[in-house]
Amino acid sequence: MNFFDLFVLLLVVAVGLLAAYFIRGTRVLPATGGTPIEVTYKVEISNVSEQVRDSAKAGVAVRDGVRKSMLGEITEVSASPAFQMKADMETGEVKRAEIEGRYNVTVTCKAQGQLRDGRVVINEYTMGVGTQVALQSAGISGVGYCVALDYVETEQ
Repeated sequence: MNFFDLFVLLLVVAVGLLAAYFIRGTRVLPATGGTPIEVTYKVEISNVSEQVRDSAKAGVAVRDGVRKSMLGEITEVSASPAFQMKADMETGEVKRAEIEGRYNVTVTCKAQGQLRDGRVVINEYTMGVGTQVALQSAGISGVGYCVALDYVETEQ
């Protein structure tokens, strides 16, 4: 075995260890313990059709579309027109333009969870502002981002 082979072998091992750390290491939280909380969070799903905009309803259970863990219940749904940035070729100015027939839907949900090591956990799903969420319910299914999160400690 020459120096180059040894270098490649060490590089492969290092990449494997880093991948294991990022895949498993960032989600490792204590499975028990933690403070019981009631969580209210908002997920914004961008650029959806009018049909999808009108299909989400309050009072419906919602879950993670990937792991299928329950993430609470929808309490409110709001929509706003979707926008994109467009350049005006004559002036060279970039303007915000509404996309006709497309909407950004904000789904507000409430769930029971736990506060573990400063993180909000709902049925083993770590939730925080900026977290990508694959939201799924009887009325709506889409991928968005958590844009707001609040919680209140509850009694055990």
